[in-house]
Amino acid sequence: MTSVRPSRLLLWSPLLAALVALPVISLVGCTEDPEPPAWDSPFDPANPAAADPFGLTAAFDADRVVLTWNQLEGYGIATYEVQKSLDGLNFSTLGDTTAGSGEMVYVVADVTPTATNFFRIRAVDADGQAPRMSHVTPATVDAGPLLAVLGPDPVLTRSVDLQAVTTSGDSVHLASDALFTAPRSAPIETGGTATFADVDLGPADGPDTTFVLYARAVTVLGDDLPPAYSQISSLELGVGLAPAIGLAGGGGAIASPWPDIALADSARGIARVRFATVAEDLADAPWQEAAPVLAGIPVQDTVQPQTLFAELETEFGYTASSALELAADDLTAADFSLDLPGNRISATRQLTLLHDAVATEMRVSQDPGFGDSPWVDYADTSGHVLAGEPGLHQVYAQYRNHWYQSPVRADYVILSGAELEVQFTNPTAGLPVRGGRTIEVTGTASTFDADYAITAVRVHLGDGWVEASGAENWEILWDVPLLDADTAWSLGAEVTAANADSSDIRTGLAWIEVTISQLAVTIASPAAETELPRGQQATISGTATPYLAGAPLDSVVVTALDQRLPVDGALTEWSVVWDVPAEGATPLPTDLEAWAHAGGDSVRARVPVVLVAPPQESNRVTITPPRRSTRAR
Repeated sequence: MTSVRPSRLLLWSPLLAALVALPVISLVGCTEDPEPPAWDSPFDPANPAAADPFGLTAAFDADRVVLTWNQLEGYGIATYEVQKSLDGLNFSTLGDTTAGSGEMVYVVADVTPTATNFFRIRAVDADGQAPRMSHVTPATVDAGPLLAVLGPDPVLTRSVDLQAVTTSGDSVHLASDALFTAPRSAPIETGGTATFADVDLGPADGPDTTFVLYARAVTVLGDDLPPAYSQISSLELGVGLAPAIGLAGGGGAIASPWPDIALADSARGIARVRFATVAEDLADAPWQEAAPVLAGIPVQDTVQPQTLFAELETEFGYTASSALELAADDLTAADFSLDLPGNRISATRQLTLLHDAVATEMRVSQDPGFGDSPWVDYADTSGHVLAGEPGLHQVYAQYRNHWYQSPVRADYVILSGAELEVQFTNPTAGLPVRGGRTIEVTGTASTFDADYAITAVRVHLGDGWVEASGAENWEILWDVPLLDADTAWSLGAEVTAANADSSDIRTGLAWIEVTISQLAVTIASPAAETELPRGQQATISGTATPYLAGAPLDSVVVTALDQRLPVDGALTEWSVVWDVPAEGATPLPTDLEAWAHAGGDSVRARVPVVLVAPPQESNRVTITPPRRSTRAR
């Protein structure tokens, strides 16, 4: 049994009495709710009112955003940095403003259309430090539809096609006034686009006129509620139509008093036109309907320089004048050339002549006196069949127009004495062929010696010689390879002929070069096996190219899980933003796919990625108990 000293028991008696009375006091205290804690600082993370102590707001106004927030006194704030982001995570600084009193205002001109713009402010003290108070909730604003004209800008015609791109809504309203007095409506299609065809801009006073069009996205709310409208965006369109006339072939030299006259911009935006060779006669000249080329417009029958005057009436209602200086061509510069290889040797008798003359007629012959060669209508290209034995041959050409006749021009060719000839008829040298398709390669073969009969034609398609079907007219199927990029490719053809009496073998050979073109799409970012955090945004980007001499790119679409993300804007170097789904905790392998469409063709690229849980942020709050006093009692 342990003894207790009386002195210590007396010392603790008051404390024991207090402990005995404590339950009674506690029971009495439970009859009233405790007072809520008082938060002295709006920047205290434990303060439920500290989400945004500045009350930051963003309002869209035309093509800008106006930011407003409350100035807080007593925290040593000297300046505010204004920051912007397109994903709500990565911010860049737009500028700063000096702290004032009351409500602060900052106008942001750098607004990204058709995207959600995020803003926040950082408070900075006089020493350039950003205290805890700078971390605020970002404000967001959704800009109105982005309007674009589908054609030349400035516009050339009164009727234009427009496209609106928006991030939300069921339809888009288009109007010529900001009150939308009589709007046109178009549904929003896949990809967030709405198209307006044949929008009448109305009359104009001249090429300096400017039209303003307004657009807003419309969301149907249902339940007899009025629709919701987005912010209003606008587009200024200037008239760029300056009508003019010119010769259909260019220049000012004519071959007859009935030249063909071309209207600028293929007559777009021009309704009627009239001509006269004297300016004062224009008012009495008859109007005629505009066309890209007006054939046989009469001018003065003279070899002296003259002027053709024109008055052009536009679709906008205003007229313009134009004049064209003309003169009869004297044909002193008229000439031609034979379309031959550099060595001027032709294995065939069929020649192609390339003419360059301002003429109405021409004639071609191997006789400098032209013998019985008739005059024929002038053309830039013509054919001629060589007569005579193999060797050197001269070819002559002469031209004439309504007023003049040219000197005789000459060129020469060496006709080859080869016994065999082989040529490609499809594909044509220098032209593109589409990769990943099967095409028919065709050609012809000839023997110039009746004692030698063609025995075989072989074709080299890139992986060795293969025998073709046929002889004089041969063919073979070619599975054009699918490559990574447009590539030059050589094709060869070889013809063989044998003499039945001597067993002699002769061959002919031809090579052409074509370009194998690809419809291609790539995903450049993210790289394969990249881990994408859930619940965050990921930027997917890449490139796309259409076939050479083929249809342009129609669209690029990215698929991620079950989401379809059409690319807006440039397609050759494209980019989309994917909101990675937040659900799920375990890693999920999946594929990102990009599809490029051009005409009726499409191609796909695929990159594997892994969806992972986002980085964990600790929400633990540590409470430190009050320190016990160590003073001596």
